[in-house]
Amino acid sequence: MKQCHMFNYFIYGDLMTYYTLLIKQGDSFSPEFGDYSKETVEGEIDSLMGSYNPDSDRFYLKRDFKIIKTTGKQSAIDAKVAEINSKLKA
Repeated sequence: MKQCHMFNYFIYGDLMTYYTLLIKQGDSFSPEFGDYSKETVEGEIDSLMGSYNPDSDRFYLKRDFKIIKTTGKQSAIDAKVAEINSKLKA
């Protein structure tokens, strides 16, 4: 029997890994979708792959997506996104 992801979050809190989909918008990445299941986040990429990206005036490519792992706290997600974006500008 599969347990609910939210049940696990309330039981284990920060011990669980949270996966966030980042999408490149211009010259930086921004968080667009997240879940405690990596497969769910990968499914979101599959649904977006090949669709039109109005920010870049072209279709999404694999390089437009990143999946990051954090605790799920917004501050942890924001810090990881800032770290990735700072490396892009360096």
